[in-house]
Amino acid sequence: MLRATLGFSNTRVTFGVTSSPFLLGAVIDYHLERCLAESDQNEWYGGDFFDKLRKSFYVDNCVTSLPDYSALRLFIETSTEVFAKAKFELRGWENTDPDLKNHLALQS
Repeated sequence: MLRATLGFSNTRVTFGVTSSPFLLGAVIDYHLERCLAESDQNEWYGGDFFDKLRKSFYVDNCVTSLPDYSALRLFIETSTEVFAKAKFELRGWENTDPDLKNHLALQS
């Protein structure tokens, strides 16, 4: 006697429970993919920015290297704006240059 196989699929992801880093990565990837498609249509930030941002995530940390303060400031402002669209709050920015640390602390 053969039994029919049932297939189940999840339609919602519950946050606040013990969710995996894999789910967070998938949500971040999905959001950045949508933003990249939107940027192609509206000449938004550009693909290079989204590519750098996407490759910079390690679990829930964004780790990247930028050449100077102006690039850092632009990266912080743009990243914060992009993730605010998905209701993510980016915070806790760190860098290795003592002068930049003091300057960022004064601005926040």
